[in-house]
Amino acid sequence: MERHEVRTKWWHEDPGSFRDVAIVGRHEAERVPDHPLPDDYLGAPVRGCPVFVGHHWMEGEPVRMTPKLACLDWSAAKNGPLVAYRWDGEDEIDPQRFVAAG
Repeated sequence: MERHEVRTKWWHEDPGSFRDVAIVGRHEAERVPDHPLPDDYLGAPVRGCPVFVGHHWMEGEPVRMTPKLACLDWSAAKNGPLVAYRWDGEDEIDPQRFVAAG
C-alpha cells in the first residue's frame, strides 16, 4: 500500500527534505522522496525544558531525539519495551536516564 501521509519529526533542527522529517521504519526510509521541503514547512525545534512525546512507534533501543526531546513510545504493543524516563529537573535529556522493561 502506498502512503501519501506520514508523521513528521517536527522537532528536527535543520530539515532539508521530506526524507529528513518522515517517521517511517528503517526499511521504508529510502521510499520517502528526498525532495526539498516546501518553504512554508512549519517545524518546531524544542526550546526550553525537555519535552516527552508518544504515539510514534519507534524501533530499536530508546534514545533521545534531540537534547530537549524524547519519545517514550517504543512499540510496547508490538513486543517492544515499555519505556519511561527518570527526569530530575535536568535541562537536557540524559540518555542514561531511560528505563525500559519488556
